[in-house]
Amino acid sequence: MTEFTPITSQEEFDERIKARLAREREKWEKDSGTEDLKAQLAAKDEEIAELHKAHWRENTERLIREQLAAKGIAEEGRVSRVMRLLDFDALAEREGQEDMALRSQLEVLSKDVPELLDPERFRVHRPDRGASARPILKPEKPLTRDELEGMSEQEINSRWDQVRAFLAGERS
Repeated sequence: MTEFTPITSQEEFDERIKARLAREREKWEKDSGTEDLKAQLAAKDEEIAELHKAHWRENTERLIREQLAAKGIAEEGRVSRVMRLLDFDALAEREGQEDMALRSQLEVLSKDVPELLDPERFRVHRPDRGASARPILKPEKPLTRDELEGMSEQEINSRWDQVRAFLAGERS
């Protein structure tokens, strides 16, 4: 044991208290398992990030399928080929703006592989470049109740905005 030395100043008292608190904190951290908890938390954070990435990918693939169906491309072989040719990393970089990034990629893809995607269907209107001399798509005729009842689930999904407007009472 060391010989007792009386404390003679406030600074000396503060230093001894800080040293004692540091020793106790270190002892408590070892005993409480905070390192294990930190490791578990890091693993959960990684798992959550992976789930978020998978969820984003699933939503993006759904968006792509909807875009293609809206353009009349529903054949699974063509859709799968388009999925393989798209750059999902570039779409991920523009999270929150996937729709515009996807349209741009589809436009480029339609030019590169015209037999897969008709370039006229995927032209993106850019106001800064001037309006096209001819319309991009033919305007869709208004829905009727009979048409709506005869639609498949895929057709309803591909024309969801129009169906929702019809159901809301907008008949024009």
